[in-house]
Amino acid sequence: MTNHAWSGPLPDLVEAEPADLLRQLKDFVPDASAAQVAAWEQELEVLKSSGAAVLRQEQSARNHGAVLEYMLPREAGRRPDVVVLQNGLVVVLEFKETGRLRRSDIDQTAAYARDLQGYHTACEHAEVVPVLVLCGDSAVSKVVDGVRVVRADEMATLLVVLARSSNGPIVPTTQFLQGEYAPLPTLVTAARLLFDNMPLPHIKRARSAGVADAVVRILDDAREVRTAGRRRLILVTGVPGAGKTLVGLQVAHSAALEAGFEFGGRRKRGAPATFLSGNGPLVQVLQNALKSTAFVQDMHRFIREHGLEHPDRIPTERVIVFDEAQRAWDRPKIEDFYSKKLPGVDTARFGSEPELLVRIADSMPEGAVVIALVGQGQEIHTGEEGGMTQWADAVRESPGEWSVLGPPELTHLFEDCAFEADPLLDLDVGLRYHAAADLHRWVELVLDDGNLDAAKVLAERLRHAAFPIYVTRDLDAAKNYVLSRFQFEPLRRYGLLASSKSEKHLAAFGLATGFQSTKRIRIGDWFNAPPEDARSCCQFNDVITEFQCQGLELDMAITCWASDLWWNGERWESAAARKNKLVRDAHQLRLNAYRVLLTRGREGIVIYVPTEPAPKMDAVVSALLAAGALEAR
Repeated sequence: MTNHAWSGPLPDLVEAEPADLLRQLKDFVPDASAAQVAAWEQELEVLKSSGAAVLRQEQSARNHGAVLEYMLPREAGRRPDVVVLQNGLVVVLEFKETGRLRRSDIDQTAAYARDLQGYHTACEHAEVVPVLVLCGDSAVSKVVDGVRVVRADEMATLLVVLARSSNGPIVPTTQFLQGEYAPLPTLVTAARLLFDNMPLPHIKRARSAGVADAVVRILDDAREVRTAGRRRLILVTGVPGAGKTLVGLQVAHSAALEAGFEFGGRRKRGAPATFLSGNGPLVQVLQNALKSTAFVQDMHRFIREHGLEHPDRIPTERVIVFDEAQRAWDRPKIEDFYSKKLPGVDTARFGSEPELLVRIADSMPEGAVVIALVGQGQEIHTGEEGGMTQWADAVRESPGEWSVLGPPELTHLFEDCAFEADPLLDLDVGLRYHAAADLHRWVELVLDDGNLDAAKVLAERLRHAAFPIYVTRDLDAAKNYVLSRFQFEPLRRYGLLASSKSEKHLAAFGLATGFQSTKRIRIGDWFNAPPEDARSCCQFNDVITEFQCQGLELDMAITCWASDLWWNGERWESAAARKNKLVRDAHQLRLNAYRVLLTRGREGIVIYVPTEPAPKMDAVVSALLAAGALEAR
């Protein structure tokens, strides 16, 4: 199947009959609307007249190539209008009938160029130039955030200037069309590929960030430990979006395949590996996407089954991957929760989740490997504030002989244990946001440091990397921006997020964020259902909270900021929480909640701040603008 509507030398495009070109465009997109066809007719007129002018003015243009409606592989619906292959340049032309400059059009054009530059092998040694062509009468040529915005009647001049500005080799049209395009898949997509025993694409950014090296290191170590019948705790740390969960899924999948375990259908006895998560929504979304409970299991159920109710039942798994291990429940939380759920269980069996998991692994006669994936600053539930010291205590107090492999920065926690340090196990480059590896630092500067000036510098850098941050007081404006940004891209996912403490405030603005409202949401359908489905996140019918979105991602998140966290001019404040013996620092949990909400988008963030109560919400908007967010209009 072809991946474009038309391709060839620029002179052939200029000489071709418009009717023939239009027919090929219609054949490539058979469901094109009347409006799309009208836009193509206008686009072809501009291309032919501008192309002829370029050929008259620039001799080298006779060797330039052009591609119409190039379909980005594995991203159905994403098609730059025109790609021009010049002297060492790949020029992306996106046409709009309007003369009005819209942020969504700028961001769409920038994203095409960013992805081709970052993920397309044919563009690796070429410069990709984003150009937004406005065909309306009121258009004005300018440069906005690295995107060249040009009037249709000035496009030829720009193409000539670009051609003369570079003398690099022209990328052959066939090489461009046959080049490998390997973006980072979403977590759900990666899980589907692994579940179906299909190889993940060779992701350039993931390779450079050390994901593949970490997987190889862990698997080599796990094989050695299992062969010797020993017990090993392996720790993997990383910034938000660095690929920790992707590492865990690949390790669990590879370990299972090596032992001859086949995924799908009923779970076979002797399954050697499992992926556990205490994040219920993540488990639901992955199980919904895979239509199976074999690959991903709920951590709490695993602990309850083998650690509390039936400690004599030794699980079949020998390689256990625990996602978001920093959120493991401490002993007080276990006691509080299970003393009510399991009144007949001897309280002596209680312990923290790390302690219970180590205890379960101690019961395995052939040895075991526990792999803990550790995030930073995302503890949002009560009982999750014990942190990594719980893992050190669990290994230290175990009667078995445990060794630990982890990144150097955790050495101090395991000083009296057999600890081996390896920097490969610290993933410090964000992947979720494409080239925008600075997002986690921007969030830290805003929430933790309150350093808005430094955050503004990073926000500008993020924007030039095609990761915009917007703030608006108008929820409809936020929705319209996202819908316009991803129009004709059916695989995109976007939706509403809000704090779990926002019910009293956001209800007045038509947003249901209370426990009963969010409890009824079928989170698997919210993330996975087609955009036209009423249950889909893309319909904006339901809002989910930090508890439901942690560990998952959207292409674009609309984060609704509520009055549970506000700016006092110097730092963030939150309302005093009800007394709870399990909560150590309620304010830190609020900060962590917003940290999660602000780091869910792969393509950017739109922050909606209601107009009331005015003093608090005005201060929030002022702080976000000072931190570099742009007003979404």
